[in-house]
Amino acid sequence: MPKLCKQLNCAVTCFDDSCVIHDRTSRIQIVAGEHKDGVYYFRKVVSNKAYAVNIGCLWYKRLRHPSSDTLTLLPQSLGIGYGSKKHKDDVCDICLLAKHTRTQFPLSENNAKNIFDLIHCNIWRPYEVASACGGRYFLNIFDDVRRAVWAYLMKDQTQASKVLKDFVLMMKF
Repeated sequence: MPKLCKQLNCAVTCFDDSCVIHDRTSRIQIVAGEHKDGVYYFRKVVSNKAYAVNIGCLWYKRLRHPSSDTLTLLPQSLGIGYGSKKHKDDVCDICLLAKHTRTQFPLSENNAKNIFDLIHCNIWRPYEVASACGGRYFLNIFDDVRRAVWAYLMKDQTQASKVLKDFVLMMKF
């Protein structure tokens, strides 16, 4: 088994009734099998062609998502297959998100001199997964002078007025 893991760069997880072999880096399942009569019977084997594509993805991730121009410089012997123009048209979701840019914030005309003279509030839309306390909404409060941020979890956005009142009382003390 160590030779298999080393050659395929995979990890093997064995249970009392099954065995799963998956890629060590990407955690993509390569094959799964059932244990019967002391032998593992594998249900489905991924073709070599599909695995070669996974190797290309692994190299791409290991190189930290290089640009298309950089990928064309890599030798074809690595099994990546990025030397062609075809890859230049492929789009990586992570690369798209990482290369997004935004304009700078405009200079604020608010000239608050003292702490809590001016605060900004923002309620986030409901989050998909509730927190341990059941909160799905976030209320962010920003102090204009110190640029300090407070975040409050809320089960419902109707709690915002109570949270703001409690915040103001807390800041008065």
